[in-house]
Amino acid sequence: MSKGVGTIVIGLSSIIIGEVLFGELSFFQRMLATVVGSIIYQLLILLVIRLGFDTTYLKFFSAVVLSLCMLIPQFKRALHLTTGFEKYFKKNDVVESSGKAEA
Repeated sequence: MSKGVGTIVIGLSSIIIGEVLFGELSFFQRMLATVVGSIIYQLLILLVIRLGFDTTYLKFFSAVVLSLCMLIPQFKRALHLTTGFEKYFKKNDVVESSGKAEA
């Protein structure tokens, strides 16, 4: 049971980190952002282990990392910051309104 919960945490972490870093995306860009988020999450866990922290606290560090990632949008809004990815991963210039696509 513990292994299943860990897998869910890693999956959700990947999605949250990808969404926070890249913002509004198309479906395929969102899939790529999730993969990148997964890599970043694993690198952060590796960093914690390499820094010599006790591995029994990995769940705590995972919770801290996720909490910080979930706070990033608030900090971005408050400080008017951008990650730089927004201009590369914009959605198409097509805007949908009332079911019709407009250019």
